[in-house]
Amino acid sequence: MAKQLHASANDRAKTRTLAAHLYSAHHRRLLAIGKRNSPTTEDAEEALHDTFILFIDHFDPNAGAPPLAWLTLTLKRRCWATYRRQQLLHRQQPLPTTDTTTSDASNELLDPSRLPDELAVVAAN
Repeated sequence: MAKQLHASANDRAKTRTLAAHLYSAHHRRLLAIGKRNSPTTEDAEEALHDTFILFIDHFDPNAGAPPLAWLTLTLKRRCWATYRRQQLLHRQQPLPTTDTTTSDASNELLDPSRLPDELAVVAAN
């Protein structure tokens, strides 16, 4: 039993060393993949960070799986999950309603204070 625990600790040390090497050698490439698969740069950076944590916790260096492929696939899946969560949140937010009983409803619709920030910039121009 003690031998098995020692092997597990040894594998974990190998995985940490491998993770450090892969991070230094492939960080820019992996971040670029994350940016292509995420809505924002911040989401890509967070997904990359989470991916390396998952790598250290779950990757088995003795299983024969290519570590860079494992990282790439896991990173993409983390990015896609973040994107899906954000899409669900946006769908659940109620749409703003307009009061058409006022005398000039068309001006109200273009009032930047009533629009989300992204649309206010467009309406102001």
